[in-house]
Amino acid sequence: MRYYKQLQASVLGGIMIIILLSCNASRNIMFKTGEQGTASNSVVSSDSNTYRHRISADDRIVIRFLNNIDLEKNNLSSIGTATAEESGFLVDFSGNVTLPIIGRTELGGLTRLEAAKKLEVLYSKYIVNPIIDVTITNLSVSVLGEVRMPGSYKLNKENTTLIEVLAMAGGPTEYGKIYNIKIIRGNLKSPQIIEVDLGKTNTLKNPDIIIHDKDIVYVEPVKNKLRGATIAGLSPYFIVLTSISTLILAFSAIK
Repeated sequence: MRYYKQLQASVLGGIMIIILLSCNASRNIMFKTGEQGTASNSVVSSDSNTYRHRISADDRIVIRFLNNIDLEKNNLSSIGTATAEESGFLVDFSGNVTLPIIGRTELGGLTRLEAAKKLEVLYSKYIVNPIIDVTITNLSVSVLGEVRMPGSYKLNKENTTLIEVLAMAGGPTEYGKIYNIKIIRGNLKSPQIIEVDLGKTNTLKNPDIIIHDKDIVYVEPVKNKLRGATIAGLSPYFIVLTSISTLILAFSAIK
């Protein structure tokens, strides 16, 4: 009898452990920022609502000569033979790029408009009144968590908002916390973590919701889903343990 009581206590203990694990499902939440839900590394931008990416190492830029048909033909034909990932000119680790006619040129740290103006000055030695457009082709954002189509998305323009990015990913699922969306920005060793509440209209005025290159957008799941998913995963074990407990109780009653 004592043996059955000990076994019964062990089974009940196992059931309690499963219940406690299900209650701690919120540990699966990524990018936690503290008990009060505040972003410890959050920085409110003092800039205007306009984001300008600055050219950096490994960027790819496309240069268009808008008022020179011959140069533009050659430029477009070379771009047309490459994939989107290979088109344009690669910026090296020191911020330089090798361009037709003018050769090695430093563009690192410049916005695309600043780069275009610099190139117009340099090319004016060889072309009469050049008008140049610069495009950065590799701007991207990663969208994770409770969205319908998580993944990495290209940014076709610099002033892309969080709303537009979420639309690219199919929008949040019914389990996504629209009042607690995280934007992870900058160096991943010491990133800014910006928390956004899309339940408030004032959020739309926040310049931080303009997405930067290589931002990570994470839509946190509600705790109810986490708890339900954990219980569902543990349910086979729960059934086995409760069945054993029932058999022990029945056998003890017979005894």
